[in-house]
Amino acid sequence: MTSIVLGYIYIICFLFLKLTQSFRNYTALIMGIFGFTILQCLFIIIIFITARRRQRKIYRDRFSEEQVKNLKMYTDQLEKDQLKLRHFKHDYKNLLFSLKTVAAEQNYDAMNQALDNLENYSDDYLKNLSIDLYQDLNNVKNPYLKSLFISKLNTINQKKIACSFNCTDELNNLPMNAFDLIRLLDQAINNAIHFTERQEHGQIQLAITQEDQQLAFLINNSLANLPTTERSEDYLELLHIKDLKKKYSNIFIQHSKNAKWFRFHITLITKEEQL
Repeated sequence: MTSIVLGYIYIICFLFLKLTQSFRNYTALIMGIFGFTILQCLFIIIIFITARRRQRKIYRDRFSEEQVKNLKMYTDQLEKDQLKLRHFKHDYKNLLFSLKTVAAEQNYDAMNQALDNLENYSDDYLKNLSIDLYQDLNNVKNPYLKSLFISKLNTINQKKIACSFNCTDELNNLPMNAFDLIRLLDQAINNAIHFTERQEHGQIQLAITQEDQQLAFLINNSLANLPTTERSEDYLELLHIKDLKKKYSNIFIQHSKNAKWFRFHITLITKEEQL
């Protein structure tokens, strides 16, 4: 849109110069028309800037609403896990008391049975908790990025897909526009979910790593020989990778595939390293 407006102004100026050279006797009339055209162009530019700001505000407001929704989802899940842990703590004490009673009787068969029951009971509880899945989210300081990962991790958890999320270092600043990065990550994770949810033992690995002035986002999903004509590479067109590479010189996007995994990696170079 900016190019169209600038091109329009250039054409008007060019025509004005040609007209003044060809019709010098009508200079006043041409000047009036030119002044009116300039005012029209300014009016168009003002409308364009206003519409652009309004659209940006609408997008930010919509994203803020989504962020609040995801944070509420996150806190609700943590509250559920907290209630489960309280219940587990109460039952765990009862199981330990039973184990001590069996140990005092020196009944080794009953002791082994009690230990098996305790182990199975603990595994059932701990596997259903999402604390391990969300624990590294505290290191993601950007609120928009954090909101995105909360939403995607919750979706993956609801679809019963085995998932891991790692972010061992604090992530504060992003070397590109946050909204462009979020749109890219959103679609990339959606692709991983799409090709994993139909697998019997599907897995997704999400990670954020920082090393040597490089920030990397890793999205890996398992593959299975499902009866489908869809290919993971076809969905890469939805990411608009070429447009992003034209817009940002510090972004590198790679993808690879073997018999078990499809890997999609986004690497961002910070300004310090580019200089």
